[in-house]
Amino acid sequence: MFNSGDAAIQKNGEKWIKLFGDTLKTAGIKELRIEGHSDSSPIQSKVYPSNWELSAARSSAVVRYLVKLGIEPKLLAAVGYADSRPVADNKSKESRAKNRRIEFTVVPSIAAATPAI
Repeated sequence: MFNSGDAAIQKNGEKWIKLFGDTLKTAGIKELRIEGHSDSSPIQSKVYPSNWELSAARSSAVVRYLVKLGIEPKLLAAVGYADSRPVADNKSKESRAKNRRIEFTVVPSIAAATPAI
């Protein structure tokens, strides 16, 4: 989804986010949390002093993209977790790439979650 040390969404990632965003437009959600993650490689740049800022920038980039696709901004929240919740061990290039990700947490609206009687 992201290159190392970068918050720009790769083209393949945009494709999947668009597909997900199109589905959300009719899903009746209350909130969508976009959770950004990084690998454990230390970062210290003028733009991203740590992996906390980098992971938050990743989730913010996805929020901006979803808004561009027509998702209501009031439904979206950006969260950054840095490297604190890895899904892989960070010992190889491939495993670090798996940790540079975003995750979606969907909170359904009460109306959408309640079955019709």
